[in-house]
Amino acid sequence: MALEVTETQAIMPPEQGRMEAAPAARRGNYLINDAQCRILYDGDDEWVGKSFELYGEYAYLEEEVFARTLGPGRFAVEVGAHIGAHTLLMARRVLPGGTVLAFEPHRLDFQRLCANVALNQLENVYCYQEIIGAEDGPIPLPETIVRPQSTGSASREERKVVALDALELPACDFLRVAGRNRHLSVLQSGRRTIAACRPVIYLVDVFSDDEPRLQALLTEWRYDTLPHVVPLFRQDNRRGNANNVFPGLGENNWLCVPVTADNAG
Repeated sequence: MALEVTETQAIMPPEQGRMEAAPAARRGNYLINDAQCRILYDGDDEWVGKSFELYGEYAYLEEEVFARTLGPGRFAVEVGAHIGAHTLLMARRVLPGGTVLAFEPHRLDFQRLCANVALNQLENVYCYQEIIGAEDGPIPLPETIVRPQSTGSASREERKVVALDALELPACDFLRVAGRNRHLSVLQSGRRTIAACRPVIYLVDVFSDDEPRLQALLTEWRYDTLPHVVPLFRQDNRRGNANNVFPGLGENNWLCVPVTADNAG
């Protein structure tokens, strides 16, 4: 698989580059509905929401991976779909005949995810308010967005954890996993599924503390890992907005490809 790899050293995840701001009144939900973009987002979200407001997109260069790994009829699973910014891109890539299962445990983000799938008339997407992982019992859900003066503390909501293997998926060609420190738990919960289906795995925002264990697990499973840096700002964004409000910020992602006879080194 030919994918250009970009140097990762200068990129900082959004959480580490948190912007300080004075307290402000809640802005609530905003809807963009034009020829370039149709999406509902939280106006207080300083990353995804602000990016859609200014650029009509968020971390759009993940589309590079989707273009090379997804196609008509493919079966994709997204764990940590948030409001669906990338769900929509994936869903269009697998048409006709393909399916996307999108999992988002946070109640308000899940509501926006469902709204965005409906707004874009993507009938091949199935949304579930579930948290996927290997933990036993319910776990508290942290805040999903960075608001001015946000503490990032856990909310009162809890969700039962469902193992990826417990879904008994009919297929899995592509697995995208996003969420703070959730990658290892999700993968461990899907050992049987991953062994049977050998999907391409795309891990979003891998933190340095997790890298050794993730690399060891993927090596054990005979996967090659390629870094894929996705800056939050794209010069040729949908709005044509040249003002970069996210300098040096982006996603440190991993593209994980199963080793086969064709690509074994």
